[in-house]
This record gives sequence, structure tokens and C-alpha cells, in this order.
Amino acid sequence: MSAIASSILMILVLSEATTCIFDRSSGYMTKKRHWLFLFTRTTRYPLLEIQDVQVEWTYHRSRVYRMSISLSSGKKLPLSTYYCNYLQSRDSIEVAANTLKNFLS
Repeated sequence: MSAIASSILMILVLSEATTCIFDRSSGYMTKKRHWLFLFTRTTRYPLLEIQDVQVEWTYHRSRVYRMSISLSSGKKLPLSTYYCNYLQSRDSIEVAANTLKNFLS
């Protein structure tokens, strides 16, 4: 693979943005993943299937975090593709997870 093709592929992969909408009136969570605003993948999950909200972590030079939800089917659904700690601290991610838990209960 040429260097240019590799660079383009890397830009497409790393340029992903995710939006999650939790809508009580429709009863669904909608997760939209965008790549360079050219491609979008949308998935929907019933709010009643959401069993728990967690903060996951892994180690990559330091601890990095992301929020995920557990569905009644046993599937774990990360709300973002990447783990990070440079945009939000663990505490702010925990606050967001607890706010989402309260919204869903």
C-alpha cells in the first residue's frame, strides 16, 4: 500500500465523531458515527434494553477512559470508539455516566 493511501486510510479512521441521543419520547437511543462528514452509520437501541452504564479504562502510557452501556442481551456498547483522558477527566466521565444512569432510571 502506498504512503498516500495509508495516510488517507488513517485520516478516515481517526476522523470519526460519535453522537448519542437518548430520547424518552421515542424510547430509543440513537448512536450516529460520522467519518469526515461524508459517511454516517446510525444504530438504534430501545432504552428499555439498557441495563447499566459504566466507565471503562485501559492503560496506554497512562489510564484512559470511555463510557459504555450494557444491554439486556449481554452486549456491551461503547459510547465512543476511543478511550481518552485528554478531553475529559475520569471524574467528569463518571459524572456523565451517573447523570445518564439517573436519566434512564
